[in-house]
Amino acid sequence: MFPLLNSYGEELRNYLKINNIYAVKLWPNVLFNGLSNTEITKANNIVLLPINQRYSKDDMDYISSIVDNFFQMLKSK
Repeated sequence: MFPLLNSYGEELRNYLKINNIYAVKLWPNVLFNGLSNTEITKANNIVLLPINQRYSKDDMDYISSIVDNFFQMLKSK
């Protein structure tokens, strides 16, 4: 997994899901433990991209293009 911290974590995770890429959310229970805003913000905005030795170069290119498309869409708004 590759951690990507950004201000649009939930939106990016949803966009990845729409494009058949599962990016796990760490610490989903943080929202219910009464922790600080900083901890909640990090838990919501860290997106763990599925990157490891099991994936091919084509898989990595696909994930990269989807992430790039997401941020290009944000820039165009």
